[in-house]
Amino acid sequence: MADIDLEGEHEELIDLSQYKERLIQYGLFSAMLVVFFGLLVLFTLLSRNAWDKGLCLQVEQVLPEDYTIVSTDVLQSPFVVSCASFSLVRNTQGKSAGTDEGLHAVIIRVMTSFGPFPMVFLYDERKSSADFVCLLTGSSRVEDSIISSARNSQIAYWERRIPKIVRTAELHTGGAE
Repeated sequence: MADIDLEGEHEELIDLSQYKERLIQYGLFSAMLVVFFGLLVLFTLLSRNAWDKGLCLQVEQVLPEDYTIVSTDVLQSPFVVSCASFSLVRNTQGKSAGTDEGLHAVIIRVMTSFGPFPMVFLYDERKSSADFVCLLTGSSRVEDSIISSARNSQIAYWERRIPKIVRTAELHTGGAE
């Protein structure tokens, strides 16, 4: 390599091909990262619909038979990662489906002494109250133990808290007209 004199200093000529190779390597690595994160976002968006349908089916299985899920509520609350809400209609004799407004089924993940478990509540806007329906577990023994220990504290807390959570959906989606 030849030396050049710039203002009295000697500098070595830089081999530009090394920089070109490094830029290509960094560019390929960056492109792979972008593709990987793009696929991650795509699969997350695609699986969201299946996740919502699965939650809807689980909630529908434990609801009393005279309730039908109509739609998923869009919650605007920090609880959205641990909670889902569904609009309901009551199917009763003499009334057509859809005449009852303000009924919601809420499934929320609650931390218990056995770990986190989903609990299902019914919320009626007219009564402004939520009622505990059931705990989704695989074992009735575990369910009985959790319910007996959580009846006065956790279940009562969520029965008071759920109306505020569901109201965030009403404010941002137009709510009940």
